[in-house]
Order: sequence, then C-alpha cells, then structure tokens
Amino acid sequence: MRLRDPALLLVFAFVAKLPAADLSGEAILRLALDGETHQEKLRQQYIWHEHVESGPAKADGSRAKVEINRDFDITFLNGAFYRQLVAVNGKPVKAGTTVKQPPRHIGVPLAAVLSVMDQKLLREEEIDGHKYRVVQSDPKKNPAPATPAETEALSYRYTHWIDQEDKSVLRVEWEVIGAGIATKPGSRATVVFAKQADSVWLPKRAELLIATGDRFGAKWVLQTNDYSAYMRFTTDTSIQFDAPR
Repeated sequence: MRLRDPALLLVFAFVAKLPAADLSGEAILRLALDGETHQEKLRQQYIWHEHVESGPAKADGSRAKVEINRDFDITFLNGAFYRQLVAVNGKPVKAGTTVKQPPRHIGVPLAAVLSVMDQKLLREEEIDGHKYRVVQSDPKKNPAPATPAETEALSYRYTHWIDQEDKSVLRVEWEVIGAGIATKPGSRATVVFAKQADSVWLPKRAELLIATGDRFGAKWVLQTNDYSAYMRFTTDTSIQFDAPR
C-alpha cells in the first residue's frame, strides 16, 4: 500500500480523533512513539546536570547507605549524548572523563516495545490537573525479536503514563520478569519527566532497585538519578568538554 493511499490516511486521521476511551493501548503507544521521536530531537538542544547516588538497599527497598555519590553534566554533541563527571562525593574534579552514552531515558526504545510486546490500556489518571493514559506492555506469547533492543524488551514488563494532550511520556516503569539480562527478576526502574516552558519534556528523576547476587542469595542496590539545571544550548552557549573516549 502506498504511503499516500487515501484509505490509509483516513485510518490515521480516525485514530487521531478517537476519544481516549476508544483508543487501544497499542494505538496510544504508537502516538507516543511519534511524540517521543519529536521530544528526543528537542532534548538534543539542551544540557543538564545529573546527580547520582547508589548503595545497598534494605528489604523494603529503601536505601541502607550511599556508597557512590557523583555528579555529571549531560549534553548532545556531534550526533550523540555525552556524560562528563564533574564531582565525586560533592567535591569538584579537575578533569572529569567524558563518555558517550545512548539516550536511554525511557529504557528500551518504544519501537521495540511495540514490536514484541502486547499493549493494554489500564486506566486514565489525572495528575496536577493533566490527564494521562496508563498503558501496560507484556511480552507477546510468540515474539520474533529482530534487534538486540527487542530481545532485551522481552525480559521486562513496562508501564507508561502518556500525556493525553502532548502524547509525551510523563512516567515510565519497567520490571524485570524474565532472564536474559544482567539484573535479576524483581528488579525495577521508574523514570519521571517534567515539562518545561517550551514544551520539551526532560528527565526529572530516575530510581532503580536492582537485584544482584548469586545462588547464595540476592542483594539489592538502590540507585537514584536526579536531573536539574536545564539549559537550552544555543550558538551563544559556552561549554567545554574533554576529548570524548
């Protein structure tokens, strides 16, 4: 079928105009995929600060103590996101290491979730006066993963909170429910985004509860990532990084 087929365009227009109650979980996430693609382009125009704390967790998931306390600056340069260490235990470092990192703000890409997982609209929620659709994703019964991201997605259960107006991700949670990755079943992560004045959604906080260990018993690690000091990168912005590796 050609891209400009009138029937296909009519289907797209119909889906876009459906009320929330009539949209399927899959249709909602497909709209969110378009929104997230647009948001990732907007995020590339920003730099921001990341504060990371990590350490062993108690049985109830709360933090037992902080063993790692680090600060980073995040920016997008030459087609990729970079992360530079700027402080350890609250003390600035003179020459932090700059490393390239993929934009994994929401876990595996939404395209992979849509490809190998079934979607279910759980409910609608109102948070701070805004309406969101909550969609749960579980691995298909007979998936055929074609990429590493699709294979990884099959180890998780995902839940997305999608802004009804912007079609953007407010919150995403994922839980490890299968083998095949380094973290053990029961591990889970939550990432929350905040909408800025110019309609870009930037990461606000991430929390990861990770099960590790061996056959003698699991050990739990809690990591939190807090993001702040957002600044739009323009031709007048002055910033200097060490040579990336």
